Amino acid sequence: MLYSVDRLSRIVDDLLLLASAGDSASHDKEEVMLEPLFEAIQSELVFQMGERCITCTAACGELTVTGNPAFLYRIFFNLMENACKYGHDGGHIWIEAARQENRVSVSVKDDGPGISSEHLPYIFDAFYRVDKSHSREIGGTGLGLAITRNAVLMHRGAIKAYSTEGEGTIFTVRIPLNYIA
Repeated sequence: MLYSVDRLSRIVDDLLLLASAGDSASHDKEEVMLEPLFEAIQSELVFQMGERCITCTAACGELTVTGNPAFLYRIFFNLMENACKYGHDGGHIWIEAARQENRVSVSVKDDGPGISSEHLPYIFDAFYRVDKSHSREIGGTGLGLAITRNAVLMHRGAIKAYSTEGEGTIFTVRIPLNYIA
């Protein structure tokens, strides 16, 4: 029963976060350095990564993004957590960030089984699960990528997934250097 209550609580929290992404009060802007952001996320995921012997390399240099720190954290936490959940045991996660004209582009890549092309158009839909048979084993609510997409859109950015079955998945987030809320 405690597990069910905890799961329902996470779903409610995720739904509230999903709804608040469009709230103008949530548009607090600060400069966020990407390297320390990814270090904080890695420290939060250290147990999950260690349990599966997954390593991570982040190449962000001195890049910063201006935006809501809580939502920026959630964007990249969700992507890294998915890479950890769906990557292979003993695998690797690569994070690369680069400035491209007036945007910062951040890619999170795993070496997992990938996502088939038939599922790619739907992965950002709330409650959509690629592999419904393993949903309980892997955990989650099916809201992570919907929240991620909404938070990216709140920053006037874009998110795209690239995947080939058997070769892993790359999520690329592009956020303007100075978005206007």
